[in-house]
Amino acid sequence: MNVYCSPTHAGGVIKQSDKFSRTMLEFSDAAIAHVRHGEDKIVLSTHFYESDDQPDAIMSAGAVLRPGRQIRFASKEAGGSDSSAMKEHISKSLTGSKGARWHVYESCFADGSIDYIEVLQSRGRSPANSEKHLQHIWPLLREDCLSEILTDTGKFVDDALLWIINDKIASAVLVLDQSCRLVRANTAGYELLKVQNILRSRGDGICCSNSTDTAHLRKLVKECAVSSTSNGMEKILMLENKSAQSLSLLSLRKFESGPGATMVIAMLPAPPDPKRIVMLAREMGLTKAEARIASLMQLGMSNREMAIKAKLTEQTCSTYSKRVLSKLNVNCRAEMAQLLTWQAG
Repeated sequence: MNVYCSPTHAGGVIKQSDKFSRTMLEFSDAAIAHVRHGEDKIVLSTHFYESDDQPDAIMSAGAVLRPGRQIRFASKEAGGSDSSAMKEHISKSLTGSKGARWHVYESCFADGSIDYIEVLQSRGRSPANSEKHLQHIWPLLREDCLSEILTDTGKFVDDALLWIINDKIASAVLVLDQSCRLVRANTAGYELLKVQNILRSRGDGICCSNSTDTAHLRKLVKECAVSSTSNGMEKILMLENKSAQSLSLLSLRKFESGPGATMVIAMLPAPPDPKRIVMLAREMGLTKAEARIASLMQLGMSNREMAIKAKLTEQTCSTYSKRVLSKLNVNCRAEMAQLLTWQAG
């Protein structure tokens, strides 16, 4: 639900950011952020449309885009603020918000900029968990939102960086924190979550199509995030795909850009054409029969499932599977699936 508000209610220019709304509503009922640089301020709200009554203020606030590293993040007492009218309006307009409380957090940066983030949370949500999550994602989210609002450069850079991925292997890319909650995604990633055949987003984080896969995913994301290994650590997970009745390959890699900014990048390539998998397998030295089995293994099928599909005995499929792993010089089916999927992109 969106409501309208004059810029004077918050003492700054109120802007609507899709990234801000999408991310904050994952773990809150509503949120308002006061992004400051000196006397300039832009107000981000999950429940207000933007107002362009003060375009000059938007232009001069461009300096807020990169304030340096975050040096402090802490909760503050929820007292009077210049957004009190906004908060009251939001609280009244949200159904089921009775008993919800506003929590205020202060984020300080190296150049002296101080942001205030006000989060509305209903009973049952943990303010402590939300504070920890917000501390990790705010520097990145702040820059993304301001790039979206202040310039077109952020969008162009994102499009340029993701063009190769989308064009070559059509990957869904998700940026997760160590609690497996979504920080950001590319277009293919949001589409993947929307369909909900493999992954979906909930208030407590990303989950899979079944509880076993969800537990395994969250365990691996945590292991990636807390590992002492530098950027580049990778884990592979095979997830159930309800629509294809097969398994899909998910790659998890740690990315650490500085203290308090450790993220895990999850990448799930769109399934390549099975004919291309067979062709690639043949080029890698497999016989026609072995290449056919390799294409079925790449889909995550068991020996029994492959036997039914290929009209062979289960023992024959087992023999072919061992030959495939040996010829491709990989240790397990997950490595083989990764090799063929990546090469076929």
